[in-house]
Amino acid sequence: MIVIEIRKLAIEDVSDFVKLRKLASTESEWATAVDEDRAKVILESSSTTDSDVWYGAFEGKKLVGAAHFSVHKQADTVGIGNLMVLKSHQGQGIASLFKATAESIAERNGISKLALYVDVTNKKGLAIYKKWGFQRGKETIVEMTMPVFLTPVKVAATENAIYGNW
Repeated sequence: MIVIEIRKLAIEDVSDFVKLRKLASTESEWATAVDEDRAKVILESSSTTDSDVWYGAFEGKKLVGAAHFSVHKQADTVGIGNLMVLKSHQGQGIASLFKATAESIAERNGISKLALYVDVTNKKGLAIYKKWGFQRGKETIVEMTMPVFLTPVKVAATENAIYGNW
């Protein structure tokens, strides 16, 4: 059984974030690497707001996934972006923990739907998002939306983290 902790990334996570993005970019054409300076800007910005934030998936101290969440109150939407999980940890429910995180953010902000953008050639991403209930558009880069509902995944939440056990 592995234990995964989902928590907001902090500036102290910058080195791990850079390593994750670099490795993820070699495993998937959809992930992009960032240098340390850019990563610092991203995580510093993320640490000062709850409306534009990065969360990480940790197995112990190892960062094995990350996702970006943005709150759009006027559009009544929480956006999910740049969701990445290392190949070694795919298929273990980590992406579903990120979805549960998005739902929790939406619930805290009184928001009723989730949205994301995905390239139509990203078959793996499309399959996951369709399984979750997202509706697909017809453009090359599609916005997918779904109403928020609490996903029945094995999680325990605290104010700062979501844990999953498998």
